[in-house]
Amino acid sequence: MTDFSMKRGDTFLIDHTITSGGAAFDLTGKSLRFVAKRSVADADSAAVIVHTIGAGIVVTNATGGLARTTISPADTTGLPALAQALAWELQLTDGSNVYSVDAGTLLVSPDVAVTSP
Repeated sequence: MTDFSMKRGDTFLIDHTITSGGAAFDLTGKSLRFVAKRSVADADSAAVIVHTIGAGIVVTNATGGLARTTISPADTTGLPALAQALAWELQLTDGSNVYSVDAGTLLVSPDVAVTSP
């Protein structure tokens, strides 16, 4: 499990290293999905953040098992101005097989200064 903290409305980068048996997992032709919810019991349709390859996730080195999820300001600006602990998970799909490769908590703290680019 991996926990992260960020400020509401900021850009936040999460670098993922995906391995299998201690070796890099080749991401060529695979799908990745990042989901963050207020509660693990929430339906996927109620998720605060959902990203996939090409829409918030970039594979930075396929054969090295490296990918990056970018949480943009728009992903969190709609959250209340209170600390929010979101449960998150990164899933890898290889054909019909689905693997949860990492998960944890994303703590989104209130921002003091609201700045729009």
